[in-house]
Amino acid sequence: ERTIEDFPGVPIGMIRAWNLTDPSQAPIKFEVGGAAGQRYAHKTAVTALATADIGGQPVIFSGDNDGDINVWTYDGSRRRVVLSNQLKGHVRGVRVLKFLPSTPLLVSASDDSTMIIWDLRTQAPIQRITSSSRGHTGKVTELVLCVLRGERFVISGGTDRFIKVWRVTMDGSTTPFTNIFEVQHANEISCIGTVQDAAGNSLVVVGDLYGGISMFKYPEFVLVNTILPTDGHAPGAVRCIIEGITPNEFFSSGQNGVVKVWRVSGRLPSAAATAPAASAPRCRTHTAVASWSAA
Repeated sequence: ERTIEDFPGVPIGMIRAWNLTDPSQAPIKFEVGGAAGQRYAHKTAVTALATADIGGQPVIFSGDNDGDINVWTYDGSRRRVVLSNQLKGHVRGVRVLKFLPSTPLLVSASDDSTMIIWDLRTQAPIQRITSSSRGHTGKVTELVLCVLRGERFVISGGTDRFIKVWRVTMDGSTTPFTNIFEVQHANEISCIGTVQDAAGNSLVVVGDLYGGISMFKYPEFVLVNTILPTDGHAPGAVRCIIEGITPNEFFSSGQNGVVKVWRVSGRLPSAAATAPAASAPRCRTHTAVASWSAA
């Protein structure tokens, strides 16, 4: 979000794309264009981005604070992007956009507490998940894709403190998402990621609005480790958790302007272990191996 001379004093949404194989090239600007020549990507802040390959054609999706999702196609011969469509269905800001690889589905999550599944073949919504259909009651802040024993799942989290697991079925159903599990977290959830322990077992990593990070054994969602806010990103929320260079590392960034790299070196409890009591010490499975602060 920034201001331009066309609208002095009014921040608007901007998107730029860089060619990493040739950084000397000027970045590609995403602009609505049209008869009025709008030199911006969105009228409000850009809050979510996703990419997809549809029929060999690269497509970019961007969401904004108004709830709109813009669909952009790339013209390689002219090194430009073109606004090809706009998906409307949310009434508050779009927080997350996720394309499900090997499917025609895009999932959007919003501050209006809903998730929408879009069929990109028609670019129309085929399922809307609300609180009345076992969805969230607060802002949906994160979506993570997982594959377990050949099945696709999406994990969602929100400010209602719930982590929800959705099975994705591609059998032509008009409701491809089915809620199969949910667990309530101690705090409001700001982001979710995944990592592996030293034995290759899966962990779901959850960041909260207070700077803390929790690790759950997946798919049982047994809490196995907690990084206190003082060791995480306090004061402020954990803003992003992404996979690291190796399967047992992950990056976290926070509202405090710090990026940290974490390495999981321990092993998960055995399958027979149960969730420890709130007062019990957690398994020491993490180490912060590096951190950077914003200038």
